[in-house]
Amino acid sequence: MKQKKRKKAEKKRVYSFKEQLLKGLYTISILLLLVILSGIIINNFFLVPDKIKINNNNKKEDFIFEIYPKQIKNFTKAKKKTDLFFINKKNNEFPKIAIIVDDLGYNLKFVKNLLSLNTVLTFSILPYGTYNKKIFNLLSKEKNIEIMLHLPMEPYEYPKIDPGEGALLMSMSSAEFIKQININIESIHGLKGVNNHMGSLITSKPLKIHKLFSILKKRNLFFIDSRTTNKTICKSVASDYGILFSERDIFIDHKRDKNFIKNQLKKLVKIAEKKGYAVGIGHPYKMTYKILKEFLPELKNKIKFVKASNIVKIVK
Repeated sequence: MKQKKRKKAEKKRVYSFKEQLLKGLYTISILLLLVILSGIIINNFFLVPDKIKINNNNKKEDFIFEIYPKQIKNFTKAKKKTDLFFINKKNNEFPKIAIIVDDLGYNLKFVKNLLSLNTVLTFSILPYGTYNKKIFNLLSKEKNIEIMLHLPMEPYEYPKIDPGEGALLMSMSSAEFIKQININIESIHGLKGVNNHMGSLITSKPLKIHKLFSILKKRNLFFIDSRTTNKTICKSVASDYGILFSERDIFIDHKRDKNFIKNQLKKLVKIAEKKGYAVGIGHPYKMTYKILKEFLPELKNKIKFVKASNIVKIVK
């Protein structure tokens, strides 16, 4: 009898242990599921506005396209009273506009979509883009497209926000800084010029910008300042080196809204009317492509789209 009771007690202990184990596994599974669901919700609904998902043929990567100045301004103000579309009566030419599309290299489909617009555009490509080789192959026979290096540079927000692989950093020695510039330049086939990706800190530091511009001068490359900070000194240093230079007038799509992007394009035209030319910068957003596709046919009859190299000049 005692032996039977002992066996029953042992069985109860075994069953009790199994029940506890199953309950523990169930609890852990529920917790893991909650963590995963929380991650999905945060990733899709609570990310900072500039952080988006890039869909590279079903491959998703997180990438920050740009850090915009806190107060976005048109650095060149247009005249208050002027016709929206204006022909320069002196030489009977339309105002010139260069549209630079930044941050290319991580979305092959977007590049193909841009090419389908059959418009003169400038493609600014990051040095280590996933699809750079395929993009270079696509662009090798394109006459309406100009290629630039979108050079990653340290922003004030670093290291919280990382400008990406190949970035120029304040911590680099002079030799490291120069070496990285040359590596990045040589990674982009057929480039004509350079503009900065982020870089609010670097573009405000004379020693770093002097090093960069000395290399651009040797390589006969122009520079367009994306103007991610009002503290930029790029224009004055470009004047010292005598390199071809221009700067961004308008960010086309720092708000991904249909009406906003249309209004930014109209502002870009107004600036071109005043100066004779203007530089607009856009990014690989679906909304940007959609508005360009819709709006470009109208603009083509009223302004002249040119490559970035047709806008740059020696500044004094």
